[in-house]
Amino acid sequence: MPTLPDTLTCDTTLLERFRADESYNYARELQAPDMSMWDWLVNKIGQWLADIFAIRHTGDFRSFLYMVIALATIGGIAWLLYHFRARLFGRSGAIEAPAEDEDTIYGVDFDEEYTRAMGQGDYYKAVRMVYLRTLRRLSDRHLISWEPYKTPTQYTREYPSAPFSRMTIGFMRVRYGNYPPTKDLVEQLLAMENDMEKGDLS
Repeated sequence: MPTLPDTLTCDTTLLERFRADESYNYARELQAPDMSMWDWLVNKIGQWLADIFAIRHTGDFRSFLYMVIALATIGGIAWLLYHFRARLFGRSGAIEAPAEDEDTIYGVDFDEEYTRAMGQGDYYKAVRMVYLRTLRRLSDRHLISWEPYKTPTQYTREYPSAPFSRMTIGFMRVRYGNYPPTKDLVEQLLAMENDMEKGDLS
């Protein structure tokens, strides 16, 4: 009777070659990665910065990346301080001319600005001048506590007056709602201001 070959034998050399081949190392997916997600991100950004700034040497980009982040943070803080300096630090001793789009009640000759705006047909500015002049008068009489960060509706809660509420609605429609201002609207605001003058502002 012929002897059958042993099918359980294997080529140990071939087996070792398979074991050494990483393509067959399925257990590597269960192992923890050599670097954290943060380290991987830092390295990727470092390589990207190296390409941008033509840095050809290899090495740890972590310190370079931290320097860039620090400079960007400092620059952002400096920009915020410059842009919002009036709101952060309040009024200084010297009165500076306000920016055209800044709603402030100090350092402005409202009567002169209102007259100039009406002469030029600038009803948008005229509406602002009438409303801001009213805020200044309310503030001077301690009927409201004016702060640059407050909204118009906050002032209506501090000073619950029907004419002032209507004036605030008209101002907000123009200032924030892109409502086209007209001479008629300016005259309505003036009438509301006069109503207030006969009351608490007199």
